[in-house]
Amino acid sequence: MSIPTLSPSRCYKCGRLLDDAVDSSGMDRKPKPGNMAICARCGAVLIFDEDLKQRRPTSAEMANISANPEAIKVLREARQAAAKAKADASARLN
Repeated sequence: MSIPTLSPSRCYKCGRLLDDAVDSSGMDRKPKPGNMAICARCGAVLIFDEDLKQRRPTSAEMANISANPEAIKVLREARQAAAKAKADASARLN
């Protein structure tokens, strides 16, 4: 699976540099404007804009995500993976 390189942006919540994406379905496809993304560091919800930069979602976009059970499932799994990665990194430092 290839990981597309995107126009760099920063997570609005934690400041992480965002310049790539991995499709959670395991498919090898490039994100499209309006697709949801999740910061791998902090689990913030992001949206791809027209230039494929990741930005903070609008209130309407968050309402749509909150009403979508599949999006909630993906979000929960991504946040759990981010928390595990953070805990594993912390354990390696100790």
